[in-house]
Amino acid sequence: MALGPFADIEDALIALLEGLAETGLRTPDEFTEKYIAVRRVGGAGDLITDGATVEVQCFGLSRAAGSELAREAQQLILGAPASAPGGQLIDNTWTESGPYYVDYDDPRIHRYVARYGVEFRR
Repeated sequence: MALGPFADIEDALIALLEGLAETGLRTPDEFTEKYIAVRRVGGAGDLITDGATVEVQCFGLSRAAGSELAREAQQLILGAPASAPGGQLIDNTWTESGPYYVDYDDPRIHRYVARYGVEFRR
């Protein structure tokens, strides 16, 4: 029996996080006050469960704004099991690397990056 593809976990996490700030797959050309970029960067699964490694980059126009956004995003992701953002049921989440500052080569923009594990079924 052929099974359909897994859902796109990036879309589900965008739906989960979009209440915090503008959220998407790529960094915008022009920044607003806050922005979140979501990217699947790895992971593995089996026939039932997909285990994604997802990188979340949180941008702010101050270091404090970027840090606060990153910590708020972390709490939403860690609280996501048994929820269905974007219609995709999430089974489990965990922090692989908590939010840390990464220079963006633009003194006006402050970026915090974190990685999370997310497990979900078809």
